[in-house]
Amino acid sequence: MNRLYLQDNIIELNDLIFSSSLGAGNFGNVFLVRNKFPYAIKAISKKNKLILWITQKFGIRKRNSIKNKSSIYSKIIKTLKDNKFIYFLMEFIKGKELFEVIYDIGLLNKLETQFYSGSLLLVIDYFYERKVVYRNIKPENVMVSGYLKLIEIATAKEIIDRTNTIIGTPHYMTPEFILGEGYSFQIDIWSITICM
Repeated sequence: MNRLYLQDNIIELNDLIFSSSLGAGNFGNVFLVRNKFPYAIKAISKKNKLILWITQKFGIRKRNSIKNKSSIYSKIIKTLKDNKFIYFLMEFIKGKELFEVIYDIGLLNKLETQFYSGSLLLVIDYFYERKVVYRNIKPENVMVSGYLKLIEIATAKEIIDRTNTIIGTPHYMTPEFILGEGYSFQIDIWSITICM
């Protein structure tokens, strides 16, 4: 049933009932909305200079994510818009950000660290097999819902060997990333290490 509702791309903005705020990210605010099923929706101001870039990235990702049967990242159903905002209608993931989980648990022990780090490595391995670099791994972009799911996949990019685009969160970036020297898939491993 979950797979079916994620393919319901005939939903329009008027069909959605806004329930509550789920949080704010670098690119906009996220809300819980309902139709027949709960969804998350991200509202991004059209004044945001990154909107064009995100929309271009989203076009490819939307087609791939709906067809993809992977359960390791948040699915994007469709984009919607009004006069002020562009909206990304997404799968609602019931759970907590890894950041909140770590805050609740406190300092993780060895087994907990191995579990979360190993889970992230499996997710990144899945992306790498498809020649995709995620570029923004941090606890705030990982949802814990039993196992881990990545959110904010607009930062992901298909690459053949290397790329130079600077995007992400500075605290989790490799030195070559920050210096603009170009990077490859290893930057995600670095970010997981920082999370550890």
